[in-house]
Amino acid sequence: MLHLPEVMEKVAEEYSNPSVREFARLASIQEVQCYEVSSAGIRTKIPRIEETMEFAKKC
Repeated sequence: MLHLPEVMEKVAEEYSNPSVREFARLASIQEVQCYEVSSAGIRTKIPRIEETMEFAKKC
């Protein structure tokens, strides 16, 4: 993104919007809650459709 400073500026503007910031925060929490580290690596705890439904309830 160093080559696209105007894009980074626009992104920063979007993240200053409280609703966008809250959406991103909730999405980050959802990611942490739905993945786990096992001996085989990182994997999902639940199917993606369930994760999507859980996220929709949070928003």
